[in-house]
Amino acid sequence: MKISARYLCLFLLVIMPVVAVCKVPVGKVTIIIEPIFNGRPLVLDSGKYVTPHGDTINISMFRMYISNFACRQLNGKLCLPFERNCHLFDAEDTATYHYTIDFPLGQYGGFASFN
Repeated sequence: MKISARYLCLFLLVIMPVVAVCKVPVGKVTIIIEPIFNGRPLVLDSGKYVTPHGDTINISMFRMYISNFACRQLNGKLCLPFERNCHLFDAEDTATYHYTIDFPLGQYGGFASFN
């Protein structure tokens, strides 16, 4: 399929201003996960943990997804990240204990999840 130079230039002239308007300064937020069970750091296969119901358990594997993460602006509004933010945390893999999300630059007073 041949595209004439005239149509390509017209397409670029229409799209380029939109791209220039959409540029927003980006900041990075790093989330650090510290797994804790009943007030103690979670260490796999290292001992027994007592639940609030008095049951004793041993944790040999722990994985979870963290998603729908947002920063709360000082005015109370939620600021969503630029990209989809879903992260698999695996207690066996220390590389998953932290991840970084791109947010618009701004002043934030906390974190929240959204649905």
